[in-house]
Amino acid sequence: MCGLFGMAGNGINKWDSQIIHELGTVSMFRGVDSTGVYSANTNRIKKSERLAKINEDYSYWRWWNDWKLGKKERVDFEDLSNNVFIGHTRAATLGLITNENAHPFDFDNIVGAHNGTLTVPKYMDTVKSDSFLMFEDISKRGMKTVLSELSDKCAYAISMLDKSSGKLWFALNGKRTLSFAVNTKRGVMYWASEASALEYVLKLRNHEDVTMFSLAPGMWGCSISDIRPTNHRIFSGYNIEQIMPKVATPPTPPATMPKAGVPWVEDNKVHTLSDYRADAGKKSATFTTTMKCCGEHIPLIEQYRMRAEKSEIGYFDNSDESYNHFYCSHPKKD
Repeated sequence: MCGLFGMAGNGINKWDSQIIHELGTVSMFRGVDSTGVYSANTNRIKKSERLAKINEDYSYWRWWNDWKLGKKERVDFEDLSNNVFIGHTRAATLGLITNENAHPFDFDNIVGAHNGTLTVPKYMDTVKSDSFLMFEDISKRGMKTVLSELSDKCAYAISMLDKSSGKLWFALNGKRTLSFAVNTKRGVMYWASEASALEYVLKLRNHEDVTMFSLAPGMWGCSISDIRPTNHRIFSGYNIEQIMPKVATPPTPPATMPKAGVPWVEDNKVHTLSDYRADAGKKSATFTTTMKCCGEHIPLIEQYRMRAEKSEIGYFDNSDESYNHFYCSHPKKD
């Protein structure tokens, strides 16, 4: 369980520097193994971006960032020229507890933080974190492509900045929470993993002019300029069905065929050869395309009979117990 927090918007003022600090403090309860914060002005990212992260909790990070880092290295919450802050507190699962494995992860084209667990084998490493390997993959192939390949067993809530477009992206599959609030008087948006934590901080700082909301599972993006009090459609993107289309359920395989004289189970009922003989008139004579005798298809009922008894017209190769290969014993016709 990790903590995501942050804020963005061109309306950030000095009061918001207190909010982002308090969001980091309450997020510490979700993870104390590492802390990191990224800040930038999306209009001049290369010149303005800062990333400070360390394998310590948020309270230590705040002291370390303010007093140990140089002016050009530390994240300055009071620098009002910045219009995006992305924070994360880590509760380590996969990967070592190191500065390198602390979020957010910064690449040439993206910077992002993740809360959740990934069960994809290529992201499971004893040294590097699963989140780092996922963001490394996203930086090369794109978020939508990477998310579409994750299994249903994965859990994620993601906050990410696309440096090339200056656009914020958030993604979640419903297995991790992420809540938002928009200031109704200024162009500022805040977010945190827990709605209760976000609401607590905003009330603590007497910020009642906000609208709380959450996003449906999916992948949603917004430009900083879209974060405005009068804009009711900040986000656009893809719902979870568009990212991970449901795979059609494969048809139920036929009942496992028995060895000679052995009853088999089908539809949760035990059947014997006599059952099929007695019910032969009611069962449809389904044909297969692989089982033939002298070029003719063998009806399903006959296939059952030949599996339960020794057949004089042929035999099934049951070396792999699949009973799928019928061999006709009749001499070939000229």
